[in-house]
Amino acid sequence: MQRGIEEGATLVAGGTGRPEGIRKGFYARPTVFAGVRNDMTIAREEIFGPVLCIIPYDSGSKSADVSSAFSRTGAFGSNSARFCADSPPVIERSSVL
Repeated sequence: MQRGIEEGATLVAGGTGRPEGIRKGFYARPTVFAGVRNDMTIAREEIFGPVLCIIPYDSGSKSADVSSAFSRTGAFGSNSARFCADSPPVIERSSVL
C-alpha cells in the first residue's frame, strides 16, 4: 500500500497499518485508492488485504483497454469490475475481453 502512495495514487480511505483497535496479528485496513494508472504497482500486483484500486476511463473502448491490459502482460488480480453512466457502449466493447 505504501508503494501506491509513493507512485502517486490518491489514498481515499484506509492506508498502511492495522485497523483501529487491532494491536497484533497480520491485519490490513480496508483501503481505497483513486487515480490509479495501469502502470502502477498497485494495479499490477496483488496486495495483501482488502484493497480497491479505482482506474478512471473516459470511453467504452478505454475501459476494455484497461481491463484487457492485465491479461496481455501476464499480470494478475483477484477481481475487476467496470462501472459507467452509459452502459450500452461498455457492454458492446466487453465482447472483446
